[in-house]
Amino acid sequence: FWQYIRDTTEDFGADVRLADGDVVRAGGRRLRVVARPGHSTTDTLFVDDRDAIAFAGDHLLTTISSNTEICPPGRAADGRARSRLRYLEGLEQTRAMPLGRLLTGHGAPVTEHGRLVGARLRDHRRRCERILAVLADGPATAFAIAGRLWPERTVTEQTLLVVWEVVGNLELLLDAHAVAERAGDAGSVFEVTPDGHAVRRPGAVQRRPRRRPVPECAGRR
Repeated sequence: FWQYIRDTTEDFGADVRLADGDVVRAGGRRLRVVARPGHSTTDTLFVDDRDAIAFAGDHLLTTISSNTEICPPGRAADGRARSRLRYLEGLEQTRAMPLGRLLTGHGAPVTEHGRLVGARLRDHRRRCERILAVLADGPATAFAIAGRLWPERTVTEQTLLVVWEVVGNLELLLDAHAVAERAGDAGSVFEVTPDGHAVRRPGAVQRRPRRRPVPECAGRR
């Protein structure tokens, strides 16, 4: 996959670099720039406050949950960049915005974004609980966990995507101190901590207060 990315992309120069809170004009609209990192480091909403419309890219999709970037241990100051954590925090901020419609990168527009965000957050809590249940049987890699969550055919045909999803939820569990990661030359193995055993009940996975800002993800898209 990474070789495909290298072979089919090239560098480009940006005419203007936008920052959170900037305003641009496009298509006859005044659009406010709202940074929403997580799915990618540079994900952005372009918000037309007058018409309560946001051009949302893949920040929130109608039929599927957006994946998030992954970084290996050692590529960020805290071991992992916690892209899934940043993404869910951004979703909660988006839920509070007075928007009537989100125009997405693909798929139908989102018209009830508050309800959809709530559903996505519940989905992530349920998957965290399922991962804890898998790890209750013993330490495992992200790939092994994926094999317990999806059918064999899905894991075989979409290996990168399912592992990517598992790693994202493991980042939430790492932040909650519910799992621990042991990284070695052969990869990472995850195991339940005493805190993780205590939260193995529905709706119990909660984020702890963050003591420091989450560093930017240094991984390649």
